[in-house]
Amino acid sequence: MDSSRSLDLDGVIAEVKAQYEEIANRSRAEAETMYKTKFETLQAQAGKHWDELRNTGNEIAEMNRAIQGAAGGDRQHREPAC
Repeated sequence: MDSSRSLDLDGVIAEVKAQYEEIANRSRAEAETMYKTKFETLQAQAGKHWDELRNTGNEIAEMNRAIQGAAGGDRQHREPAC
């Protein structure tokens, strides 16, 4: 009787271990998929924000050139002719 119980317990332990490993593998795969998706989303957002930042920098540079041009034109009108 003891040997049959031992075999039965070994089988139960092996089955529980197999189920645990299956659950762990599934959870690991789900976590990897979730993190991969999140990483790709954040990468896309970073690219979008980088483009917006570059465009804003270009707009600021254009406005600074326009301001300098306007300020230069005002100076020419203010300075007395020699």
